[in-house]
Amino acid sequence: MKGPKGRITVAAMTACLCCAMAGCSGGATRLRKISRNDLFALSFGTAENQIDPAANPAASFDVDMREGIFHISNSTGKKVLRLSSYGDLLALYYDPASTSGPYMVRPLENGQEGGQAGLRAAAGRYAVPLHFVNPTCIATDSRQVLYVADRLEAPESRVFDQNLGVWCDHVVRRFGSQGQELPTLGQEGRGGTPFPPISRICILEDDSAVILSNTADTEMVHRFGKDGQLLSALRLPRAALPVPASLESATVEKGSLRLHPGIDGIMPFISGKEFMLALKMDYYSESLDPGNGGPPAELSFAGSWMFLIDGASGGTRGNFNVVAADEGSDNPELIGESRQLFFLLGEPRATPPEPEEVTATKTYTQAARILSLVDNSGKVHARYMLQFPQGTEEIMAIKVTGNMYIYALLKSKDSAKIVWWYFY
Repeated sequence: MKGPKGRITVAAMTACLCCAMAGCSGGATRLRKISRNDLFALSFGTAENQIDPAANPAASFDVDMREGIFHISNSTGKKVLRLSSYGDLLALYYDPASTSGPYMVRPLENGQEGGQAGLRAAAGRYAVPLHFVNPTCIATDSRQVLYVADRLEAPESRVFDQNLGVWCDHVVRRFGSQGQELPTLGQEGRGGTPFPPISRICILEDDSAVILSNTADTEMVHRFGKDGQLLSALRLPRAALPVPASLESATVEKGSLRLHPGIDGIMPFISGKEFMLALKMDYYSESLDPGNGGPPAELSFAGSWMFLIDGASGGTRGNFNVVAADEGSDNPELIGESRQLFFLLGEPRATPPEPEEVTATKTYTQAARILSLVDNSGKVHARYMLQFPQGTEEIMAIKVTGNMYIYALLKSKDSAKIVWWYFY
């Protein structure tokens, strides 16, 4: 069941997942056990196998994992590292102005595909020197093509969007599995109009890429085929966000309430052959002076809902109440979707109890989150307690793979750790 150094093999993990989900129908509110594997740590610094810390780590780092290969973006250090599950540096995409010259990996000539010598070097460990402005979100597809959100530096490259009323100066850069840079993605596809700030890149099970970007007034969702062709584009104005019927009717009945909807998270996914979006919405009600509709008397949390919408047209397919489905924690965060289940992670309202059958070999700390697996009707299939390593100060990034593995980049005092959790 275990590989070298006690690592759980992919085949063993998959078998464990199937067994865990098969037993989810009963006792869904019971807090279950989930095992954690601490993979490796990266120290802080500017060397090729280090990452440069920032004042706001959550905004400066991203992580993506596919088939046991990790990519970590570091916007402060202007680089992206490719690492094995043991922490071995396999490739480095770096800006020489911000990162010390590599010694562990061999530089390629500007990441170009052109010479056979470059391709031979790329078969092993390699480095790609290039110019980064602000590399943020990343993702990889099944071919290990790397997608990196970056900002255009030249003022003349910016485009003013009349409809949005903003300057657009962000693109998605792509790198082949052997380090060669491919054409960038813009709103229309390869070489298209830049995006507004990009908040997330997701690769779906069919290898299509979904780019989420936003302005103060609009959320934008673009989906591209694996060769970069535009498949769909959707704009979600914040002034026309969906409202559940129960909240809408309550607002109408009371008359003196104003409802404030806000998007807490967007998760693209495939359902059958359809491209869908899970839209997690938070609602706040504002009590007004019934006499003149004047200054607000009170602003209170009215609830959190999940809306399932068509990713191409924006049409609503259904919704359910999220907070009621996750009674053991505060308003949870949507961190992923896998196998038609939504992964919701929330902080415990109180010190959580020990999960059933906790192994004596593990040292658990109070740093924990409650994970709920919820289907598209709002039914909770299982609840787990995710324990974090001692010394964890911040979750820099946490995601879910298509095979239901949960992995995270965690900040501690002097390093960043990569961990993953797997089901029994």
